Amino acid sequence: MTHPKVLFVQPVLPQYRIPVFSGLAERGLDVTVWSDHSPKGSLKHVDPRGLFSAEHRPERRIGPFLSQSALLEAAKSATFDVAVFPWNVRYLELAPALLAARRRNMPVLLWGHARAKRKNDAFRRVRLRLGQLGAGCVTYDEKAKLELVQEGMDAGRIFVAQNAIDQSEVKAARDYWDASPLELARLHAEMGFSHRKVVLFVSRLERDKRVDMLLGAFSLVLKRVPDARLAVVGDGSERGQLELLTEELGIAHAVTFVGPVYDERQLAPWFLGARALAYPTNIGLTLLHSFSYGVPVITSDNPLEHNPEFVALRPGENGLVYRSGDASDFAEKIVACLTDSALRAKLSENARATVEAEGGFNLETMLDGMERALRFALAQRPRAL
Repeated sequence: MTHPKVLFVQPVLPQYRIPVFSGLAERGLDVTVWSDHSPKGSLKHVDPRGLFSAEHRPERRIGPFLSQSALLEAAKSATFDVAVFPWNVRYLELAPALLAARRRNMPVLLWGHARAKRKNDAFRRVRLRLGQLGAGCVTYDEKAKLELVQEGMDAGRIFVAQNAIDQSEVKAARDYWDASPLELARLHAEMGFSHRKVVLFVSRLERDKRVDMLLGAFSLVLKRVPDARLAVVGDGSERGQLELLTEELGIAHAVTFVGPVYDERQLAPWFLGARALAYPTNIGLTLLHSFSYGVPVITSDNPLEHNPEFVALRPGENGLVYRSGDASDFAEKIVACLTDSALRAKLSENARATVEAEGGFNLETMLDGMERALRFALAQRPRAL
């Protein structure tokens, strides 16, 4: 049986996308990914594990724009039945590639953010026009789809594949530590977690994460919850300055800079010992990672400061939000999670349900949405006479 050939052109092939493309391959699609193998910020290329193929296509930056000749190459290729392009108006070749594909009756889906973090009407209009040139669009959440419909796009051509992480490694790590309670207790004692109220941060230590605000808020938390502790997991260009800031704030005794932890089984004890994950701004997949362990998330209330995964947070149900830019309110929300056991239990239960329930923010739901879009696009191909 011949499987439909699907090409994804991506900026990079990071680890968290491997299960997505592998899952689509397992559903009977012949998947190929073209991407630049060079790192993009904190995102690094990962070689696939056999279920799909990946090829290097270099990408260039030209001032504020990006150049990816693979878009035109894909539009002119007779090898693939459908292509998926990044929905990014900064690609100089995107519009010409979409027009070339239309002339050849090759269906192309656009996949990505349907809205920008910063309001820019010109970019919005261009993004909308590009979306109308494709066979369809794939967004990350229902709210983005609704906004596109309100702006005039056909709802039948818009699909939602909400971002998710593969839960299998998290589940395996949880199961391991559930079966080893004495080892976990010993490890928590070594980490200084025993009889402590622990707040966790997990991500790159870069300026856009505003970890400096978290430290300022945590200094206020300690005045009300002296046995609170903050664990900072990750590394980055800001680490040295942040360590100095803890000294200046007089909170170094209560803050542990763990460094990067990539192995899920080694990372799990940090989540399993935490009462909350505090993430000042620009949160993304870490939100779903935290929910997978039943750890509520506390972050800014401004959606424009975050990535698409923010829509999974329901304030007061599976996490809390603080007034953007207000360290005092951030501290209040952290204190609430540390001291109100009933609140924390409710948030924790709902956090797990958010990623585990059928139709929730999990890999199967994401694959369902993407497969629907691809099957729709494949149906647009003209049939041979």
